[in-house]
Amino acid sequence: MSNPLRRLKFLPWLPLFQVAALATGLAFVVEILLIAGTQFSPIAETLEILFQPPLALFVLLAAAVGLGALATLILERFHQRVVINTSVLWALILCVMVMLMARSLLQLPVLFLAPDYMTLMGVLLGVFWQGKAYWR
Repeated sequence: MSNPLRRLKFLPWLPLFQVAALATGLAFVVEILLIAGTQFSPIAETLEILFQPPLALFVLLAAAVGLGALATLILERFHQRVVINTSVLWALILCVMVMLMARSLLQLPVLFLAPDYMTLMGVLLGVFWQGKAYWR
């Protein structure tokens, strides 16, 4: 019998972790800019409206979908040698979530992308939405 976990050894882990680090780093920069922007009243008022209960779930989900789509886009553009298939997309989701967990362990400020279930679902949607040409 073949070992189904054997295929994990042959996934391109280093490029995937590089892509995940770059995507979460860019998202972190955007979050820091938004946090710094709350010093200005128009931005603070806009963020206050966006984080009201009915709209807050959609905003957080959209941020997570954007992170997943950004990670897939970076993988497509900068690592063209990587053969993208369903296994690579699942591994990319894992790498992005590991990077979000690492960021939360460093206790950096989080505005949108906390490592929780909603973020996982959004990253999953974003990765497979942007990478739909590779899993069909």
